[in-house]
Amino acid sequence: MNESNREDKLREETKNWTEKLFHPGLEILQREGEEKGLKKAICRLYEQQTSQWPQLKLAVENAAKTEIRNIRVAGRRVKFQYNPARLANVTASTTREEIAKRPCPLCPHNLHQPQKALPFSEHWFVVCNPLPILREHMVLIHRQHRPQTARGILKDMLCFTELTGLATFYNGPQSGASIPDHLHIQATHPGQVPLVRQLPPASESCSEILFQQELPQRIFLYGKTYSHAEKLFKETIAAVNRQGGKEESDEPEFNLAVFKRGVGEVPVVVVHPRHRHRPSCFYLKGERRCIVSPGAADMSGLVILPRREDFVRLDGRKMRSIYEEICLPENRFTTLSEKLEERLNR
Repeated sequence: MNESNREDKLREETKNWTEKLFHPGLEILQREGEEKGLKKAICRLYEQQTSQWPQLKLAVENAAKTEIRNIRVAGRRVKFQYNPARLANVTASTTREEIAKRPCPLCPHNLHQPQKALPFSEHWFVVCNPLPILREHMVLIHRQHRPQTARGILKDMLCFTELTGLATFYNGPQSGASIPDHLHIQATHPGQVPLVRQLPPASESCSEILFQQELPQRIFLYGKTYSHAEKLFKETIAAVNRQGGKEESDEPEFNLAVFKRGVGEVPVVVVHPRHRHRPSCFYLKGERRCIVSPGAADMSGLVILPRREDFVRLDGRKMRSIYEEICLPENRFTTLSEKLEERLNR
């Protein structure tokens, strides 16, 4: 496709969003710009959608009343959330055959009729998630229908988190994404996500990167600038691929979270490398089955459980075994840490 055709295609795909635009928020952005107006515009969008979209209003009310259990896994606090509304997402089939059978839920003509959107940056539209797990649960949807990939998205995640205060999450196509055929990012208020209180201060690291072996394993990236954070991230996902025997250009198996730090500081990037999409208990039958399909929120300590029986009987020991299955074996994570640190210190 030549440049002219590519631009025409982009204009046509963007045009499809016109009927979905939330004009009061758009006016704020046009008047104040993204830097000053994005947070205000999103607050206005959220207020309008939760008051005038009955389905979302009910979903938000139900999310606020979800039952929570607090446990500990490997010394860390983990929250279980009983959220039956998320059953379809947690159990969604991501095979090519099943995806080909259904319309894309994130393309503008398939969104809910009352659902409205705000433009963000050059490539995204922001909408309210109709099945929230926490308050202010938003979704950043790419303007074009393209597969889920982490290549090139970090700068916009950093910017969105810095400007709004919302944590942003990315699920790889084989690491928790229930809609892997259309690029999207989750964003939500970080207050109920355990990881936000487990972020080590940058001073604990001798460099810009810090590794934590405890389950679920984490790699913290502290960028001095956006471009520096992107460089650290690029090296990290390349190392994840090399360690897993993949090409450096392949989509890695991992989850990504970005959290706001202090004023003037680049948000911290958290990478959860993994080697399995779902644990074995997901595929068992009868009482032995546990429906849990960890994505970025679950890896950040907020485990979503759509069935009450799993919510009641799952404990710290079993959750540890689930993390052990989907995370890297200890020796592989150690090797990854050593190789990546060695490469960054050259």
